[in-house]
Amino acid sequence: MPCPFFVPTKPADWIGTYPRLPLGEAWEGECGAGEAGFEPQGALLFEACNTGYGRARCPRFPQDSTRDSVRFHVTGEAGDKWKMIFVYERDCRPVEHGEVEVDKASGAGESGEILLRQAGAYAKTYGARGGR
Repeated sequence: MPCPFFVPTKPADWIGTYPRLPLGEAWEGECGAGEAGFEPQGALLFEACNTGYGRARCPRFPQDSTRDSVRFHVTGEAGDKWKMIFVYERDCRPVEHGEVEVDKASGAGESGEILLRQAGAYAKTYGARGGR
């Protein structure tokens, strides 16, 4: 469950041991909270941005946010798109949910709101693993 403010830009060239990563693999990216252009690095990138629940670990995390993380799950296919559900969480409880569709080949949704960019990153990893 990545941070709801994390904007994934490309898979990270990183080797390490982390629990299951919510976007399927580690991603580099930008912080969508606060001033634009900040690219988290090191432990912050992997322990807060990629895995969510950064409220106590990230100084940029908006303390008044109603969301701590977001989770994705592919529910099916619609032609050239993956059908997905998303669930925003706060304190390990669902607070909002919905559905999105992203292009199988490109992860379309990549230029747009953060949720669609995250769904696109998840879809790319999902597709690269043979849709499993």
